[in-house]
Amino acid sequence: MSSEDSSEPDFDLRNFAERYKTELLVGKKLNFTIKLDLILDSFNLLEQYLKLIEIKRDVNEHGFELVVDKLELTIHEKKYCVQSSGLDFEALKIMGLGIFFNANLNEAMYTFNLVNKFSNVLELNLSAFGQESYLSCLLDHTCALDALSNCLTELKHLKRLRLNIPGCKNRLSYILANLTCPLEYLNLTSCGLGEQDMDFLANSMHTQSINNLVLSNNDLGNQC
Repeated sequence: MSSEDSSEPDFDLRNFAERYKTELLVGKKLNFTIKLDLILDSFNLLEQYLKLIEIKRDVNEHGFELVVDKLELTIHEKKYCVQSSGLDFEALKIMGLGIFFNANLNEAMYTFNLVNKFSNVLELNLSAFGQESYLSCLLDHTCALDALSNCLTELKHLKRLRLNIPGCKNRLSYILANLTCPLEYLNLTSCGLGEQDMDFLANSMHTQSINNLVLSNNDLGNQC
């Protein structure tokens, strides 16, 4: 579901739940789960997120459970995003979270702090976009590096992680040091990794658990 499209979605969850409720036998316990992947990419993310919460409540009243397997957000400007302190970020039972953010310091700090709101996710994709000059030096800011490490520390159930943030060279041990759950999947494409990062990965707790490690576009052959 894209928030850029102001028209009604082709698939109406409320009508779906109501129709199937009336067709099932009276008195039979319903045990249906509706799983969705959602992509929100515009300047009214908070409005769209609140609408999803409302739909979930309505659908649940019909005996269905609405689960969001993956939620993808693109943050152009933080002031338009999901920033209400009273918003229940766990209400949709989100298992996977992807955030694509503009690589300036303010947007990065907002993004890393936002990740903490989704503490139960199993899968996370953090990808920065923007001018190369901003991308390459984003993590030179100590506050951004600390915020990234801290947000990952809060994800106690994380099993799959993709970082696409240039400037991670020789910082991976700090970024991932406090993860409490061994990762099964780790994608570090275009992170600018260095020799120290390879040493960390080889000796970390993730060595035995990772079954898929992606290190594309890191020029590791030039580190010898």
